Amino acid sequence: ITFVLLIFTPLTPVTQELRTKNWKVVEALQTAEKALTTRVVPAMPARDALAEAVVKAQEQHFAEVANVLRAVCPTAAPNSSTGQEWLQAFAENLKKELTRKETEKQQVEKDLASKLLEKDNARKQIEIEMQKKLQEKELALKEIETKMQQQIQDKELACKLNASELQKKLQDELTAKEKSERELLQKLQEELSLKEKLASELQKKEVHIQQPIIDDSRVKDLESQNVYLQEQVKKYKSIIDDTEDVLSRLQQKVSREEARWQTELENRQSDLESMRQRAVQQVR
Repeated sequence: ITFVLLIFTPLTPVTQELRTKNWKVVEALQTAEKALTTRVVPAMPARDALAEAVVKAQEQHFAEVANVLRAVCPTAAPNSSTGQEWLQAFAENLKKELTRKETEKQQVEKDLASKLLEKDNARKQIEIEMQKKLQEKELALKEIETKMQQQIQDKELACKLNASELQKKLQDELTAKEKSERELLQKLQEELSLKEKLASELQKKEVHIQQPIIDDSRVKDLESQNVYLQEQVKKYKSIIDDTEDVLSRLQQKVSREEARWQTELENRQSDLESMRQRAVQQVR
């Protein structure tokens, strides 16, 4: 009985009840023994009756203990035997049950450890794959950035070349205009000098109007030259105005081209930044 009770430590309400009943039986036996030692009972039937009462008390106690143990662990309760044999059989069955439960527990722990190992390996594999994908994304992002940067550099170079060409063309046209203006001014100066000379000669002719002989053809030539010079002056002024208009249009065209290239460059940079942000978001 003591062996069976020790198996169910720590105490539960059921084991507490079992222990209480056990102590009652022990106390009854002790009381009976004291009664036997303090009294002189010569009659044998009384002693036999006491022994029979003790046996019945023990059997009742075994029955109560068996009922409690059967309620606690029905799978370990034997179907036959009574008394001490039943308790020993119960203890053996309980030991086997505990051994089986321990084996099942160890198997469950082993299976759990295996599952945990599988999950840990799967987690590591996922981390490796995610790291690989992240590296691929970063590499693709760097390639896109390099490509976009190259395109921007190409556009900048083309813009600089176009601007340089337009600037050179404008400079050449300005140089040609300055040269043309210098030549025109020189020619105008020569013609004005000729005009002044003709005017001086006309004045001389007017002073000598009273002279008997007048060269009418010379006067007509001077007048014709004067008209021609006036027309040339108008013509050169018109050429100068046209040249200035052409240069103004060229300057406006250069300004528009520079603005267009600047806008396109800003758009390219904005596109590059947008692609970079999208790539970063995809990587995240």
